[in-house]
Amino acid sequence: MAMNLLRDDTILAVFTHRETYLPGLLFSIRTHLAGHPILVVDRNGPINANMHALWRSLRKSGCRWWVFLDDDIEFLGGDVLHDCAVAMLRNGWAGASIYSTFDPQWGRDGYETARADLLQAGRITEKEAGWMTGYFMMVDSHQVGHIEPDLDLPDPNTAIDTSYSVAMRAQGFTIGLVPHVCYHTFKNVQANVDVIHAVERYLMHKWGRFYWDNTQYTGCVLEWPGRQVLQETPECWQK
Repeated sequence: MAMNLLRDDTILAVFTHRETYLPGLLFSIRTHLAGHPILVVDRNGPINANMHALWRSLRKSGCRWWVFLDDDIEFLGGDVLHDCAVAMLRNGWAGASIYSTFDPQWGRDGYETARADLLQAGRITEKEAGWMTGYFMMVDSHQVGHIEPDLDLPDPNTAIDTSYSVAMRAQGFTIGLVPHVCYHTFKNVQANVDVIHAVERYLMHKWGRFYWDNTQYTGCVLEWPGRQVLQETPECWQK
């Protein structure tokens, strides 16, 4: 009964302007999350506007649990949505994300065994986090359904997930990381330093040090276990 209630009250949502990766995502949902509805929005616009369009549609869905997804991920197994919802209820979190891997072979021959190995090694764990990574953001709309993606970002394709998460944190809500793993396609994207600096200055002006303190790396990518966090405010934010 509990599973049926969760299934009836959860909707997965993705926007995309391409068909490159979508078949893999949809196949993984049919295979591992059968019965959960998915909303696909075809929009060839900037990321924050596309996410805002999803947000408007989700508000009309009547579902409690909203799951924002990138189109280039795949679920590998496990009762991901149920476990995220249970963790959110247990901890009082308004949002949750999961871990990811760039390895296309990880977990394909036995997801639960591979996941158990990571749990035993302490490489994935249930814990509070400062922000949700954009490839998987599950939110409790009863708590934060009123919070919109930021349409005023100086670059509409940068910091959408972090700014959305910090808007929740600023209103006193908490966010967590749940020990499940999805596959995320690796893409070698070259960063534009000027764009990054402009976005960082905007976010620093809007949120102050609070933004930076809440968006340190969470350890959510299996290939980056030892990544260091910065302890000082970036130089560009001091300008």
